[in-house]
Amino acid sequence: MATWSNSVSMSNVVYFVASSLDGYIADSDGSLEWLTNIEGAPEEITSSFMSTVGVQVMGSRTYEWLLENENILSHPEKWSQFFGEMRTVVFSSRSLPLPENADIAFVHGSPEEHFDEIATRAGEGNIWLVGGGHLASQFLAANLIDRLEVTFAPVVLGGGVKLFGDLSNFVRVDIRETLSSGNFIHVNCDVSLRS
Repeated sequence: MATWSNSVSMSNVVYFVASSLDGYIADSDGSLEWLTNIEGAPEEITSSFMSTVGVQVMGSRTYEWLLENENILSHPEKWSQFFGEMRTVVFSSRSLPLPENADIAFVHGSPEEHFDEIATRAGEGNIWLVGGGHLASQFLAANLIDRLEVTFAPVVLGGGVKLFGDLSNFVRVDIRETLSSGNFIHVNCDVSLRS
């Protein structure tokens, strides 16, 4: 088993996500229940990464899934139970509800347009790109992802939300580390864009 290193430089954009073996981050209903039902998830990797995060960034569908799945609007204290005082940026072209006492900024447009604001909100911490796949592909196309950290779960979904949406460029990743934890495999990569 590899020894996991947490000695990463700060202020990186990191797409930190769990995926099925066939490259889906949510099932065809947009749900993550397939993942939460698998025992033995590598919590140490997640908690180690979370300690480096200054701001999390997500798309509207990911945000809405969190609100609905955890009934956060009726129980806003759950937001802080999950994320503490972590700052959040949500990309959305629609007006969305805001849980009480959550530090969330809503933005509309491209990642490039809002990157300075996101970096400011991150401070010296990493920028956690939560998902979904469409937003991740926009960040990747703009060459704004520094690291890709994927935990592959022992399941094949056969369809759903892809790890990345449609991409027009070839992307090279250089694997830094891999770690097996139970039935899960975590891969940590540096990302560089190639046309």
